[in-house]
Amino acid sequence: MKFRSIAAQTLLFHAGSHGFQMQSLPSTRTPSTRLEAATALPVDNSVAVPREAEETKVGVLLLNLGGPETGDDVEEFLYNLFADPDIIRLPGPLALLQGSIAYFIAKRRAPKSRAAYESIGGGSPILKYSKAQAKLLEESLKDQYGLSVN
Repeated sequence: MKFRSIAAQTLLFHAGSHGFQMQSLPSTRTPSTRLEAATALPVDNSVAVPREAEETKVGVLLLNLGGPETGDDVEEFLYNLFADPDIIRLPGPLALLQGSIAYFIAKRRAPKSRAAYESIGGGSPILKYSKAQAKLLEESLKDQYGLSVN
């Protein structure tokens, strides 16, 4: 299975008699315009949900790295981004300095990043886009597959 990026890949998980199974929604064939607009990926309307899915629960995982909501949040966001070893893992002895390095980078990059975010409305639109994507995905799962979202 080839992924364009972690944030762009949508996965269906369903629990059946054989445990959890993962099904990637393919990104070719007949697109659903509304879902495609929210995800920026073509959507395959012909993906068949296994028969046992009617009796099981389906989970969808949407991921993003977030972003600062306002210009005042930029420096803290940058620090958290660079200080998180799950996002950026420094090798060996440098790992002990990750917090200090993150502080330095955040202080230095914040003014330029803040200006960039100001140019698009003052903060990151990722939360708004993620919520719109989730809503359209929920509607699509209901309309195309008869799956309800709790």
